[in-house]
Amino acid sequence: MLSVACARQTTHSEPPVVRGNESFELPSEPDAGVLASDAQVAADVSRVCSDELGSELARVSCDRTKILVASRVDFHPQRPGPDAASKKVLERVAALLRERPEILLVRVEVYARKPFGKDAEQNRALLLEAQSRADALLQWLYRRQGISAERLEAAGYPRKADGGSEPFPVVFRIVQRRAIENSATAE
Repeated sequence: MLSVACARQTTHSEPPVVRGNESFELPSEPDAGVLASDAQVAADVSRVCSDELGSELARVSCDRTKILVASRVDFHPQRPGPDAASKKVLERVAALLRERPEILLVRVEVYARKPFGKDAEQNRALLLEAQSRADALLQWLYRRQGISAERLEAAGYPRKADGGSEPFPVVFRIVQRRAIENSATAE
């Protein structure tokens, strides 16, 4: 048997969740007689946890560093709220934060709508626009969804030159988590 650390299978319908120092046994090839290759170990782990969302609107990534979202989050600071699709995603993000008190701090990262150029004033305006969108998302999660402001922070970032074509990409980065006890050792 090949032991893989930091993974745990759950009993309900959501994908397996990677947690703390827990481990489980993955079956190796019968009569292999040697340790599995790195590729096989990676394939076994990917079967246990995948960052594919499927029909879910949002969930915590396998490496527990982000909250993955199914669609683009579009929220302009001058509007009273997000569009319908974004609202459903944001409501699911808020539900995840309520369901998972071990997530202590999430940074709402919004990237500028286009890469920085040579004009310093234009770059400043792009960064301020990204920051105001991040602040608007934080305020909506706090005021409309009741997520504690102590668990949220907002940050606007410059866009990388190869940042894709999506305007204002949003990342919900998990910055701080509380350690979770291993339930197998508690029994």
